[in-house]
Amino acid sequence: MNNSSNRSELDKELATVLGLKHSSVTLPELEPSHFEYVREQGDQHQKIIIFPQLHDQVIFSKIAFRILNELKPSLVALELPGDLVEYLNPAIDRLPISTLIHDGNLQTNFDITFPPPPASSYIVHPGEALFWLAYLARRSGYSVDFIDTWHPKAYASWVVPVDFPALASIGWKKFWELSVLYIQKHVSNLTHLLRSLNMADRLVKSSDQHSTILFACGAAHWPIIDFQLDQAGFKLRESNIIPIEITDYIRSHLLEKPIVSPDQETKKWYLADIHPHSLHLVTSDLPFVIASMVYDPQEFDLLDSFRNIYFEAEKNYKHQFEDTISPASYRRLFQYLRNLNRLKGQPLPGLIDIITAAKGMGDDDFAFEVYRTAVIYPFIATDENRMDQMVKFAPDEKKGEVIKFAFKRRFRRPILRKLRKDEYFEDFDPIPEENFSGEWQEIWDKYSTFGMVSYPPEDVFIEGYLTFLRKRINEIIMEEQATSIEFKTSLEDGIDWRATTRHYHEGKVFVKKIPRKQPEIGAMIVQFLEEPIDELEYGYHSTLFAEHDQESHISIITTTPGDIMVGPGITRVKYAAIISQFPPVGMPALIPKTNEDLKIRLIYAAMSMSLSKIIGFVAPRPPSAAHRHFAATNGFRVVYLPMSQLTKASMHRLRTMHLLAHRSLRDIAREYIGF
Repeated sequence: MNNSSNRSELDKELATVLGLKHSSVTLPELEPSHFEYVREQGDQHQKIIIFPQLHDQVIFSKIAFRILNELKPSLVALELPGDLVEYLNPAIDRLPISTLIHDGNLQTNFDITFPPPPASSYIVHPGEALFWLAYLARRSGYSVDFIDTWHPKAYASWVVPVDFPALASIGWKKFWELSVLYIQKHVSNLTHLLRSLNMADRLVKSSDQHSTILFACGAAHWPIIDFQLDQAGFKLRESNIIPIEITDYIRSHLLEKPIVSPDQETKKWYLADIHPHSLHLVTSDLPFVIASMVYDPQEFDLLDSFRNIYFEAEKNYKHQFEDTISPASYRRLFQYLRNLNRLKGQPLPGLIDIITAAKGMGDDDFAFEVYRTAVIYPFIATDENRMDQMVKFAPDEKKGEVIKFAFKRRFRRPILRKLRKDEYFEDFDPIPEENFSGEWQEIWDKYSTFGMVSYPPEDVFIEGYLTFLRKRINEIIMEEQATSIEFKTSLEDGIDWRATTRHYHEGKVFVKKIPRKQPEIGAMIVQFLEEPIDELEYGYHSTLFAEHDQESHISIITTTPGDIMVGPGITRVKYAAIISQFPPVGMPALIPKTNEDLKIRLIYAAMSMSLSKIIGFVAPRPPSAAHRHFAATNGFRVVYLPMSQLTKASMHRLRTMHLLAHRSLRDIAREYIGF
């Protein structure tokens, strides 16, 4: 819904006035949404109902659903070319599957078109109300007539840079008052003027056979058709909608010179499927929003559909990483989007805005799921109704359609250039597949009995992050041991503002002095899950020995290796907790399986492994006084670092690891794990 950057000064002024009038908190209804023209012809009561709309905005498709059910017309007329009816009808009948009607022959089954198709093409999808109204009318048995004609320059016109929320806020009357210069440009365009006059003439003639006609057209055609209907004796029940300046301009322009039809061009047209990943490049609304309208047109809400992008993305996110987005994060996320919209003067966020919000309030994996949810169109052709050709659009850099986003995902696999021949989807994140069902599990069962090994790139990350956690614990200890002294000759480790403020009445400055001796962390506990944990799911207790002196001994509680296979002999496990001992001396202790709570068991195992009397503890909630007392009675001190102070993405990455059934599998593991 973002407007083009190449606007005139008038475009910019209009967009600013309309955009800033809307707060993006609620979207008003468009009232009225249609207009009745009535003519008394003898005993007959003829009615033409104009349904003006802004093209390619899904909210008008919802209005079309409501209008059709309320009015029940005898004829539905549409601003669609009747000379292309043999192509439009099959494309409309297969909705909500999207179809491209183009005038160029694609030689292969799968092509990438750059840039998106020319304006003379038709992209038939539910987000365009003309096509959706035609689909609903045909399905319900109404008479449907396409009363426009195709011209090679039919779409070489100026588009008013207004979207539905702005229009609904100001109404049609104010809309036309602000759009006088735009409609004058339309009237001055010969092709546009001729099309409008022809459609008005068709409507007047059809009124002799049909008592009630519902006509849907783009808003730019309405003033000319309104003028012609008035000349034919049809009177608009609502008065003073279209300004007199526009009506006078149309009258003077029609009197200046006769309207001559331009030469027609003969073209051969083709139907093609649109790749579901690229539909968002040629529609004003996101595919998820369009699909939401299709699923439930009566209850469809434009703002709710944007919120639901996040909620649907969270389902996949939770399935993959067993994590959720907190209500507090959602509040901040939606507040950020509202504030951003106000600053930009736009009523609804764009794709890049919703991805940025997801990255900031969640993490890169959540942002990727939001991106995937927003742009994938769920309605795809089956073997029975697919076209012979498919088009995948590429973003046009000139239109600013290229989104340069780097998703730092937890499981980063190399992109394999592979397209499944039996499916429409090209996988966003493909991995090699099994040659036969159960192949990977069979390799795991065969070799894992001789001893499992870790994946070295993950080891590097784990050890690096554990070192970072030890440094954070050291900072906590040294901060506790810091003393404040009066400033005399040296600033020491910086001004102690708290002490200086406290002694402000003495007129003295105090500085902070931190001990130079670094404390030694004997063992590091990271607890990911609080009680109660599922002992059936996280029932695997084991130890991992360091392979060299730069690694630590680790004691773990994880899911059972072999339950989740991601490659041949490669399994993914998730930690409930880990204990790290560095440097690797002696033997790591196994975390006991008892009825005691998890924190007690972790502290017990850490004391057995610890090389000093300080134990670092990272967890969502701090150890209780009883836990600290348990450690203190054995001469140990527990130093707590809240998990909330650490980045969620790093915690997720630390929590997940892969095990290989044999050392030789390390050579091929990158194809399945990446990292």
